[in-house]
Amino acid sequence: MPSSWSMTDPTTFLIRGESYLLDRQKIKAENTLMQMVGADWIKSDKREDDLAGRPGGLVQKYAAQGGSKFFFIVNIQVPGSTTYSLALYYMMDTPLEKVPLLERFVNGDDTFRNSRFKLIPYISKVPFSYNS
Repeated sequence: MPSSWSMTDPTTFLIRGESYLLDRQKIKAENTLMQMVGADWIKSDKREDDLAGRPGGLVQKYAAQGGSKFFFIVNIQVPGSTTYSLALYYMMDTPLEKVPLLERFVNGDDTFRNSRFKLIPYISKVPFSYNS
């Protein structure tokens, strides 16, 4: 459907198991640490870097209702005279300090984040038509 998004089944992804460093075996993911709660396609005349602080944005709407969940936002930017951003919003119920690696990622430097973050794009069978 136009203007829609959906989450995929986590078991479609292979991740490193507890013994990966010994046996190099990956296992099916059982669940996710965060829940995807929204997606935006933003068209702007400038870079949009502070998506969590955008007035009227998803995070601000949640905060206005008294929410205190942790949000992780992936902001894929396409620069040009008009800038486009694909914003993917994830929310987590668990306090950040209960997930040490994520806490280190959030509070660490760019070198650490760049060494850890992987973006694995996946597009399922999507109908495509082009009408000129």
